[in-house]
Amino acid sequence: MRTSISRPTPPRHPPVRPRVRRSTNGAVKRATYIVDSRPRVLFTMSADGASKLIDAPGELYETAASGLATPDTFIVEPQLHDGDQLELEAIVTDYLEQVARYSRVPMTFSRLGDFLEALAE
Repeated sequence: MRTSISRPTPPRHPPVRPRVRRSTNGAVKRATYIVDSRPRVLFTMSADGASKLIDAPGELYETAASGLATPDTFIVEPQLHDGDQLELEAIVTDYLEQVARYSRVPMTFSRLGDFLEALAE
């Protein structure tokens, strides 16, 4: 059975709304984006003395921001340097560019996996 791999073309204007909002528990929204009609949130939070960049489904943002494990939530960057805003902005920008390019959550795929699937055709 032959499988087909197709890559959707990224939208001209990706559905990205960068906003910085601090919640009551210390989590800070860095950006929101939409994949497969589902909103997702990129946010930072401090835990165990380090700041982390986390990607969570929009509907589970409050739960994830409280520090509880939720399904489909990913730690994008486990340890950010405090005060290095340029590094954080570069990581968020790169992440959102990958979302626009591949039309899926970057933490859920492997380019090697895509390559191996293409070879199997």
